[in-house]
Amino acid sequence: MQKLLPKNVQNATDALTDAQREEISQLAEKAVGGDTEALVAFEEKAPFAGQYLAETMGDLGRQVRHKLLSTFIGDEGAHRRGVELASEELLVDLMGPSPTPVERLLSEQVVSCWIECSMVDQCTADKARSGDYTPTQLEFYHRWQARAQRRYLAACKALAQVRKLLGINVQINIADKQINVVQKERSRQND
Repeated sequence: MQKLLPKNVQNATDALTDAQREEISQLAEKAVGGDTEALVAFEEKAPFAGQYLAETMGDLGRQVRHKLLSTFIGDEGAHRRGVELASEELLVDLMGPSPTPVERLLSEQVVSCWIECSMVDQCTADKARSGDYTPTQLEFYHRWQARAQRRYLAACKALAQVRKLLGINVQINIADKQINVVQKERSRQND
């Protein structure tokens, strides 16, 4: 459990005895497995339980990415790991050093849509290459591909619009002169 703890609460387990740490670890494992009584006990005995659960079980963006990858690629292999690493890198790049909560949510959406769009493109190409399809099946794949791409582009557009709206407007009054400065991009985007 120590590896799964949020970085800012790992020191909280240092004050626990080995027996307490083991008990909390077992409660956390049972709670994650669906045991509601263990969940209540875990939250009572571990002061960091809420934060632990929010960061491990509450990261819905990560869960969606993992489910998409399991659906399209499976659970094993270098291909999946490569896509995981690429999606994490893309997420970090999109969020930047200090994202707002809305930017964080939209960045997650862009990455999930990117994975889906790319995987649907790959499925469509594989189906077309195999030649083992009916015109109806091929039309299904093309519609699926178009819908995935629309969702991806809509997520990208929403993120761009939010960033544009978050641009900084500054008005400076110096004596009798007024200077208006409109900065379209935030300083972190210039890094």
